[in-house]
Amino acid sequence: ILGINLGGLGFLTEIPFENFGREFNKILNGEYRIEKRLMLKGEIDKDLQPLYALNEFVIDKGKSVRVIQIQTQVDGRLLNSYVSDGL
Repeated sequence: ILGINLGGLGFLTEIPFENFGREFNKILNGEYRIEKRLMLKGEIDKDLQPLYALNEFVIDKGKSVRVIQIQTQVDGRLLNSYVSDGL
């Protein structure tokens, strides 16, 4: 993953857009480094495949007028439960 800053905040971006061509050529020439990053794992239902994200998830109830119940866990341990329209 190569993060390109298109303006505004760029916490995970490495290069500004105007340098993209030069930096991409470096990658093609093998001039790059690999950084390990923590990944987030999200599960909607235990029977479904987990989802993975690099930075954040958005949980939204969609068009439903009802609230949803959300549990957050860290390393399999309950952090908090929420009843809301999103997180």
